[in-house]
Amino acid sequence: MEVSYSSDTTYLTHNYHPYPCKFVPQIPKQIISKYSKEGDLILDPFCGSGTTLTEASLLNRNAVGIDINPVGALSARVKATILSESGKQVVN
Repeated sequence: MEVSYSSDTTYLTHNYHPYPCKFVPQIPKQIISKYSKEGDLILDPFCGSGTTLTEASLLNRNAVGIDINPVGALSARVKATILSESGKQVVN
């Protein structure tokens, strides 16, 4: 699978906090799009800062993330809580 991505890897909440070894968001987005369908459950057992969880939610998948690092787990929870321009939560 060839993964293409634009130079904009910081859209939405993807760059709100520095975190080591972050995914370029277009990678999980393309993989999730290709290998799952809306409503599927995506499990990320090493969720880090939550890039996969965020992209899964944006693609209307259910997402569960686990990380041993409490900072990573908190970061993922915050990052995957997507707000609309009005400030209301649109993805949990």
